[in-house]
Amino acid sequence: MKLNSNDISIVPLISGDRGVSVLDVLIFHKFKIPKVILGKKEDFDLFKDKKYPNLEIILQDNINDKSFVDSLYNLQFDYLIMSGFRQILKKNILNTPKKGTINLHAGKLPEYRGGSPLNWQMINGEEYAYISTIFTDLGIDTGNILIEKRFEITKNDDIKSLHIKANNLFPDMVIDSIEMIEKGNKGKKQDEKNACYWHQRNDDDGYIDFKTSTSGLVVRTVRALTIPYPCAWGTVNGDKVRIIKAERLNFKLGGTPGKVVILNDHTPLVVCSEGAIKILDYKFEIEKDKQLTNSDRFE
Repeated sequence: MKLNSNDISIVPLISGDRGVSVLDVLIFHKFKIPKVILGKKEDFDLFKDKKYPNLEIILQDNINDKSFVDSLYNLQFDYLIMSGFRQILKKNILNTPKKGTINLHAGKLPEYRGGSPLNWQMINGEEYAYISTIFTDLGIDTGNILIEKRFEITKNDDIKSLHIKANNLFPDMVIDSIEMIEKGNKGKKQDEKNACYWHQRNDDDGYIDFKTSTSGLVVRTVRALTIPYPCAWGTVNGDKVRIIKAERLNFKLGGTPGKVVILNDHTPLVVCSEGAIKILDYKFEIEKDKQLTNSDRFE
C-alpha cells in the first residue's frame, strides 16, 4: 500500500532536533499539517535558520488546556505525532485526532518506560539502545508498539552520538508507522511482566559517589550525561567539578575511593570503588581555571 499523504492531516507536537527531523520528513512526504505545536519557548530557536512557509507554528505551555483542545477538535485532523514532546497528554486531547496518536520513544519497551530512556540505557551498560514508536493510549508509554529499532552502543559513543543515531532512524519509523495504521495494523501489545518505569533525570542525578561507584559505572555515567547535558559531577572542597570526558584506567591503581592521583602525564586519575578512571576533560564550576592536584579528593 502506498500512502496517499495528501489526504492525511497531521498535527506534530515537537521539541528539539528530533522534532525538527520528524517535521521535515512529514513536509517531504507532503502530508497536510494544519498546525505545529511546540512544548517550550526555547524550541523557537530551532527555526531560526529554517523557513517553513504556510506553516502555523505555536507554543502551547499546557497541552491539555480545554480551550486549546476545543480548537484542535475544529481542525478535524487524522494524527497527533509526539516527537521529543514531554508533556503528558490526557484523554480529551488524545481524542482530538480521528485515527490516533503516535509517540516516539527512545527506549526499549516495556523495560524502559518513562523519562531519559537513552541516558538510562547507556548508564545501565546495555549493549544495544532501542527506540520505538507507540500507538498512544492513556498510560505512560503503555500503548501498542508499532515499530522497534535497535543500534549498538559502542565504546566510542556518548549521549550526543546516541541521539544522532536515534534521530536518523525516527523519521522513517514515523512514515512506516502511519502506513501500518492505515493498513489496519495497530501494533503489538507490550508484555507487562517486563515493565519498568524510569524517572526523568535532573542535574542532582549526575552526582558521582566514587566510594560506591565502579570505574565502569562512572565512565558510562559521564558518557551518558556529557554535553549537551550539564555533565556528571563530583565535588572537591565544596566546588562542583563537571566531568566532560573520562575513560577507564588500563592499569591497576589502588587507594582510597575519590582520591585524585596525578602521574607523569599530568592527567588526573581517580580511584573508584573498583578500578580507577582517567579524566580527559573537566571544569570546576566556580573557579573555572582551577586544576585538580594530588592533594584533592572527591567528596
